[in-house]
Amino acid sequence: MNILLILLFMGLLTSVSVAEQVPIQDPVVVQFTQPVFFVSPDGTPYLVMPDTYTVEPAHPWLRLIPAERKDAILIEAATINHEESLQTQTAVIIESETGKIHLLLLFPDGKALEARGSSSGIQSRAILRATLSQRQIQQALTAKRPSSPKLSFSPVPSTSKPTVTPQLPGNPQVQVQGSPPVPVLDQPAPNASLANPALSFRWHPPSTNPAQTRYELCVAEAGTVCGAAQTSIVFKTVEAAAQAGTAQYELGIEPPAGSAQNTTGTPITINRYDVTLPIRFQGKRLHWLIRACAPNPNKLVLGGGIAESCSQSSQRTLQWPLPPPKLEEPGMNSVLETLRPTFHWGYDALQGVDYFLLCLSKPGIACPKQATTTDTTLVVQVPVNISQSPRSYSPSSDWTFLRNGPFHWTVAACNRTFGCLYQQAVRQISLAKPAAPILISPAPTVALGLTNYYSNGNPRSEHPVSFAWQSVPKASLYSICLAPMGQPCGPPPGPAPESSGMMFRSGTTPGTNLTLQLPNDLWWDHEQGTRFQWTVSACNSVGVCTASSPRPVQFKVSIHSFANLYPTFQSSQCTNCHGMANHNAKYQQHVSAGRFPAGTNPTTGTICANCHTAERGFADGWRAPSASLDFTGKTFGETCSMIRHGATYTQKGMKQHLLTDELVTWAVRHLPGNPVVNLALWVQRVTNWLSKANDYEYPSGRPEPYTVRCGSLPIGE
Repeated sequence: MNILLILLFMGLLTSVSVAEQVPIQDPVVVQFTQPVFFVSPDGTPYLVMPDTYTVEPAHPWLRLIPAERKDAILIEAATINHEESLQTQTAVIIESETGKIHLLLLFPDGKALEARGSSSGIQSRAILRATLSQRQIQQALTAKRPSSPKLSFSPVPSTSKPTVTPQLPGNPQVQVQGSPPVPVLDQPAPNASLANPALSFRWHPPSTNPAQTRYELCVAEAGTVCGAAQTSIVFKTVEAAAQAGTAQYELGIEPPAGSAQNTTGTPITINRYDVTLPIRFQGKRLHWLIRACAPNPNKLVLGGGIAESCSQSSQRTLQWPLPPPKLEEPGMNSVLETLRPTFHWGYDALQGVDYFLLCLSKPGIACPKQATTTDTTLVVQVPVNISQSPRSYSPSSDWTFLRNGPFHWTVAACNRTFGCLYQQAVRQISLAKPAAPILISPAPTVALGLTNYYSNGNPRSEHPVSFAWQSVPKASLYSICLAPMGQPCGPPPGPAPESSGMMFRSGTTPGTNLTLQLPNDLWWDHEQGTRFQWTVSACNSVGVCTASSPRPVQFKVSIHSFANLYPTFQSSQCTNCHGMANHNAKYQQHVSAGRFPAGTNPTTGTICANCHTAERGFADGWRAPSASLDFTGKTFGETCSMIRHGATYTQKGMKQHLLTDELVTWAVRHLPGNPVVNLALWVQRVTNWLSKANDYEYPSGRPEPYTVRCGSLPIGE
């Protein structure tokens, strides 16, 4: 790409251009017609835009002052020697065959400051040394002197560029003119969004002379200039010689210096370029423009040839967003058997990605666009690994939250330009779940009895009971739970806390049967009938468990259990007294409705005295129980517990109250639907409860007071 120069060169230097320059006295002025990269004093590239500049020394640098008197520009320069005889300072710009741009400010004392630039922005880091010969400097100065002859041209055969043979009679005033009119852009529309890299760029060609002979299409990242090697790309129509000798053109990226041009091509297209953008532009905001170029007979290049003049359109923006990643593994509705799953996704445009986001969320929950952990989502930021294909992520620790699945997973590609774009076609995953176990034994119709006794016939404190179930595929652990009917089991494997009237037992095993040691309480301290249930949960290697349906289990009630007495304690005959809520008064002053004939407040003792007579065996010295022994509506455990808290009895005292008290024996004889002989059964049950209640804890016997048990609460201790 030639820089338009107004200084004329001739001689041995190939492809040498001279910037336009007016006769130099003071100030020294040069003109750039295309952007050139120089090096600033801090070592960073600086782009000098097309303009007219005054050149001044600023040892050890050069100072460029724009024509509009904007801020001056300092560029790096090196001091060199020259052999020219000068009366004043003068400046020349030389483009060498290597593509370097040399700006020289020469002084009458044989010294000069040389700044080196390039149109590509690529600069050598080597120490600046003289690279131009004295002959090259002399040729440049000769070309700009007033004695230069007038130019005339004669055509030569077409090669890689249009050329002319210069003849220099006279002393012309060189000016740059004859650039083609500016092209008008058509498509893509402003701020268009690209779906793929294959594009058709279109414009309206100029309709006036001079007619353009070629175009250049430049696509660059937003905020950068065309020609910067890392942020832009230039497509050209390059001339080729067909076999018929006619000039033809084809679209292509400008070949590097020294490489051969194509020898075939297609006719020049005057309003359209179909190109494929490099993948490095994906994920960027871009701009594009068109240059129209034509030979300018008023401009020459040293060695024979006509320079070009180019006009440039305005810029138009477009954007190429990042595509969403392509999810690969796990697939849709995958069932995982690990708490450390590996996720795979595909992505090609890594140059535009700063990082990825891997998101797992509950169905219906949107994925956040930053790394986070909540009750419903987990988002992990994954760095870009260029060498990894496909992209993947595996957690370094167990993701136990997967047990609360199912979850949806997806991945977003993120950069600073467009933010994060998630793949919307999410995939659902869940952990493997075992089948529910099928229970075998004990059967719900079998009542379990005590099995473990001392040699003297007394039962021991615990009794083994075996439970069995069928095997479940891929189950690595089983958990069994025995609990009161309707009560949930605690988390396996430990038992839930014991409470009054409730008993939990549990355990774990890798097999399909387990023997639990069950306490006497299950036989002694509960009512007759089915009061318990058992379940088994099958758990797999990722800790997901499936419970069986609960199965009832029956325990035979021991003859020593309070359960044999509880129904009598809740009878109306007992609650008539143990329900008056009387504070040890001789007569209750307010009788509850429904229990006795309604009385007034205060009542006399007449109503009660009608029953409590000497003839009935109830002398006037009777007393109602205290309020602390109100049995009304109390459960099995609560009723027995009242006995514990109401009084401390010796064996003799407890028996005397329950077996010989006239009120108690009268109540037992008059239980609804029971004959008088029930008194004998009552005596036997009370005797068994008091005499054997805890002998199993003391096989050799124990002194009074006896300790009886109610549920899991001891009585009398």
